[in-house]
Amino acid sequence: MSVIDLSGIERARRQYVDMILRAEFIRADKIPKTCRRSKCPRDLRT
Repeated sequence: MSVIDLSGIERARRQYVDMILRAEFIRADKIPKTCRRSKCPRDLRT
C-alpha cells in the first residue's frame, strides 16, 4: 500500500478554515452592539 502525501491538501484546508473564521469575526464586528434580535436584519441574527 502506497503512502499518499496529503500535506498540500491539509495546508489548503487550514487556509480555508482560517479564511472562514476571519470572515465570521469581521462580520461579528460589523453588528452594532445595541442591536436587538428583532431589529437586526435576518442574516445578522445569531
